[in-house]
Parts: sequence; C-alpha cells; structure tokens
Amino acid sequence: MEKRKRYTPEEKVLVLREVVEDGKAVSTVANEHELNPKLILLAETADRRGREYFQDTAGRHQRERPGTALGNLKRNSLSGKI
Repeated sequence: MEKRKRYTPEEKVLVLREVVEDGKAVSTVANEHELNPKLILLAETADRRGREYFQDTAGRHQRERPGTALGNLKRNSLSGKI
C-alpha cells in the first residue's frame, strides 16, 4: 500500500497559487498533483474568506480616536457645523 504524500505549508501555497494567481483550472492542478479537486476548492474558499475577513475587520479597527488623523479629521469637519 502506497503512503500518502505529505505537503508542507509552502507546497500547499504553491499548489493553491496555481489556481488563484495563475488561473489554472482546479481539475488540471488536482490531476497534476494527484489530489482530490475538492481539497483545492476548500483551500481556495478558506483563503478567500480569510482575506475578506481581515479586510472587513481592518476597517472596523479604524475608530475615531482623539489625537489620531481620522479622529482629527472628523472632529474638524464637525466643528464648523456646530
């Protein structure tokens, strides 16, 4: 019985890059690396959701804090209206 190939995190990124950045079909990449296409789709979905999550949360962490550029900008724009 043949042992399963173990992929390092670096190898996993390279496989996923072939789909995401190079635009290759998932089935083609899966066949080249002898993988189930579902594994690549799951990794691609997780990667996309992870990027969306961090982009969304980055915006939420930019609060209006006194003394910061964002807080000063909002305070200055409101001061003329009062």
